[in-house]
Amino acid sequence: MNYKCTPKSLQSCRCLVLLTVLTLLLLIYVLKGPIWGISEFVADAFIVYNTKTNSPNNSSQVVTDVNSQNMNIPNNSSQQGATVMISQEMKNLLNSSQQLVKDVNRKKNKSRQRKVRPQVPANVQSQKMNRLKTFLQTGVAEDDPNLIQLIRTDFVVLPENKPYHLKNPDVHDYSCGQSSAIDNILNQKEKGFYIEAGAFDGESISNTLFFEKVRKWNGLLIEPDPFAFERLKAKNRKALLVNSCLNIKPQPSILEFNRGNEMGRVWVDEEDKNWVKEMKMRVDVMEVPCFSLYSIVLAVNQTTIDYFSLDVEGRELSVLQSIPFDKVHIDTFTVEYLNGNDNNYYKDIKSFMEKNGYQHVKDLPGYSTCVARDSIFKKI
Repeated sequence: MNYKCTPKSLQSCRCLVLLTVLTLLLLIYVLKGPIWGISEFVADAFIVYNTKTNSPNNSSQVVTDVNSQNMNIPNNSSQQGATVMISQEMKNLLNSSQQLVKDVNRKKNKSRQRKVRPQVPANVQSQKMNRLKTFLQTGVAEDDPNLIQLIRTDFVVLPENKPYHLKNPDVHDYSCGQSSAIDNILNQKEKGFYIEAGAFDGESISNTLFFEKVRKWNGLLIEPDPFAFERLKAKNRKALLVNSCLNIKPQPSILEFNRGNEMGRVWVDEEDKNWVKEMKMRVDVMEVPCFSLYSIVLAVNQTTIDYFSLDVEGRELSVLQSIPFDKVHIDTFTVEYLNGNDNNYYKDIKSFMEKNGYQHVKDLPGYSTCVARDSIFKKI
């Protein structure tokens, strides 16, 4: 039987067209290859076929449409118009299906890319570490001009003039209450300067992103985990970035760092190893550069800080004890006290800060969806 799509059989033809499109989509999904030319070939063949069947030699086989007769439309014009319309419709549907499958595959590829661990440029990192090792052999001081220049050129990443690339760009306060508390203490100060040690990816539970976006502050983000640091750079924060840990000694060092479950901590002594065991952290150790806070602030030429967020997973007190408060002025602190190894850790932090001229303002106890526990201090 020689069946043709005429106006009378338009409904059936559309069903056949739809079935053809679905069949092609299935083939495309299974083969996942560059077979886009098939659809064009089928559409062109369909047009050629209908052109042949509508030739004068085959005019006797054409079914006359009752509606076309009533409207005084010539039979051949009606048939050709319907054929062209259906051929074009099929071609449009096939083109749409191509674009649909391309979009689906593009989204799948993006999803796979998000799950891939960020790649750290090993050769560049190795060169930086080798240059740092030359300073370690000489035992330089933390304010040595050559060391400061090395940090400035090799380890400080300048902000780029790019729009934010945040997962949740409409969030007002990304912290667990630290940002709003400090904002109130500083009377909504604008254009200040912050430091966040333990910046992670620059967005998740960030204590400083609010000040950057809302109060137009500048700042410094310090993150030792090289993989988290790559995600941090991708956020396009308007801040200086440093990929290192904070050394508790004045001299620079290359220390082992355990990434854990994205709760990284230096891996120096038995205390660190016991902490990792108690916290049930995954052991994933690598070498990272470490500089004192004083060396870093000299490298960025900023010894006056309005707000310092300190979260280094149980090493907060050691970092505080390494700061030369006679050379660096820090107005406010939030210091995490959750991850101490003993019950006196909180008291030791509070006592040390009070001895160095800070008032204990209050504690943030955390809550069910945000477990961070910080003490807030203000310079008297």
